[in-house]
Amino acid sequence: MINISVVSYLNSLPFLYGINSSKFFKDINLTTELPFESANSFKNGRADIALVPVGSLPLLSNYKVISDYCIGSDGPVRTVLLLSNTELPKIKTIHLDFHSLTSVKLVKILAESFWKISPHYINTSINKYVDNHHFESAVLIGDKTFELVNQYKYSYDLAEEWKKYTGLPFVFACWVGKENISSEIVDALNSAFKFGIENLDFVAEKYKDQIILTKSEILSYYNENIKYHLGEEQKKSMDKFLSMLKLSKMYI
Repeated sequence: MINISVVSYLNSLPFLYGINSSKFFKDINLTTELPFESANSFKNGRADIALVPVGSLPLLSNYKVISDYCIGSDGPVRTVLLLSNTELPKIKTIHLDFHSLTSVKLVKILAESFWKISPHYINTSINKYVDNHHFESAVLIGDKTFELVNQYKYSYDLAEEWKKYTGLPFVFACWVGKENISSEIVDALNSAFKFGIENLDFVAEKYKDQIILTKSEILSYYNENIKYHLGEEQKKSMDKFLSMLKLSKMYI
């Protein structure tokens, strides 16, 4: 039995669709989780394969990146945002979305190295975002951003800001597996993911009732904001991000 953990966001649904459509993966234990939960599942041995936030990779051991696909963006991603009621240079406090270490670490890197600001960071329960949009600023990730973006005066897309800073795309999550995972399983995963990404119309139709976006808006998000291929530029960006984390002592 293969245990697979998939992040439970709109951007990962093509992966989920591909796995569920694959005959190779009929006999598996498939779990959908939040990004930090997916990382913990792999770290604690509950998952053999997981879609893990890049910011969590330093916390893992005995793993390898196994797929040609990822969750990335080459410009605005729309679902990883710094929302604020204060203009960027004047921000004093940022509330952090604990759902993914990647976005938390990314905003700190951008603040220190690109924006040149030194805000106070506050970890907070995600439920507070709905009732307390009067926060000065907050990092928000995932599908909730589609609804909450209009509750703040200013919106800063973290993938777009990374692109401005480095000239590189950004990778938010990648697929990892145990070091002894077979090439047969990796090939089957790549085939499943390819199938899901090549059938975005079916994915959007299947899941459109689970999100506030229309089918057309979902397809626009997939085609314009999310980049699924893990190519050389994406790997270069991952290496740069992880190197910057190490230098800034955020590696662990």
